[in-house]
Amino acid sequence: MHMRRMVLCSVFVIATTFLGPPSSAAAVPLSSAEGEVLASVTVPGYDNPPNADKAEGGYKNPCLGEVDFESHVSRSTGFVMDTVESVAFEVNGEAITSEVSSNPTGLGFHASFDPSFEVEFVQWITACAPSTESVQLAFQPGSVRRYWIRRPTPGAIVPGLYAELVAGLEAPTAVWPHADPEFDWVYVTVDNDLRIEPVEPDDIDITIGNLVGSVYVQLTATPSHITFNPGEPGSPGVPCTYEQATAPSSMDFSSSCVYTYANSSSIGTEVANHFVTTTTMYWDVTANVPLTYSDPESWRRETIQVAAVQSLEIGIPG
Repeated sequence: MHMRRMVLCSVFVIATTFLGPPSSAAAVPLSSAEGEVLASVTVPGYDNPPNADKAEGGYKNPCLGEVDFESHVSRSTGFVMDTVESVAFEVNGEAITSEVSSNPTGLGFHASFDPSFEVEFVQWITACAPSTESVQLAFQPGSVRRYWIRRPTPGAIVPGLYAELVAGLEAPTAVWPHADPEFDWVYVTVDNDLRIEPVEPDDIDITIGNLVGSVYVQLTATPSHITFNPGEPGSPGVPCTYEQATAPSSMDFSSSCVYTYANSSSIGTEVANHFVTTTTMYWDVTANVPLTYSDPESWRRETIQVAAVQSLEIGIPG
């Protein structure tokens, strides 16, 4: 199983949990050999039952030495069980199951999603028997074990993988190429080019396989466009494509990704003498399997100082 490194913002904690574990008592067949009902154990995650995969390294036949029952049976019973589970984001200890947002200060992200998905479990049986093809009536009494194994499917894998992809999205960092080189502020009534530091596409993939199936899922998030909220009262903000926001800037002319402040930041209220800006990145998410989730967002809030150009009148003696 391979997954890319997951990056989490330090201002909050995220975990992915699954709600509503399946019942292990459903569709329990009768063991005729012993005249009792054997409950099926639900195997955690996508694991195989212990010592059930004969192709796995370290496998040992547990039936060796059992007279007349030295063959190890490990196979599906043909029973399946369907259930619905939910994926939840855990933000600061609170489970959120349809929409998630980080703390609105500093770094953050937002995504809306359908939390429910169908999971299929396959019943697996192991036992000692005269041969691996023996019917259940011929199994050694006391050796029968039954398990529910979760079948890997894209529908069951995508929710948790999507949660990790969204949580690791990089927040955009605003850059002002026309800022004053000495004081690092911008000026009012000046067309200030707005740029962001380039952001790489983000991808996450996983291969999960067990005795009842195998699946490979890959999700890729590609930066699409940004919106810039300048923090100036009454401003609707500025939309830019990703290409515009990362294009080279020239001091000779302004570009199509530009913002002109009408006021100095002396009127700032959230932070004294500053405006608090929010730069939001919108991502396109693609997958090698069907995907119906909304495209997520990531953002960064930063402060900026905006100075008014003061004119100076000089009297010339006449």
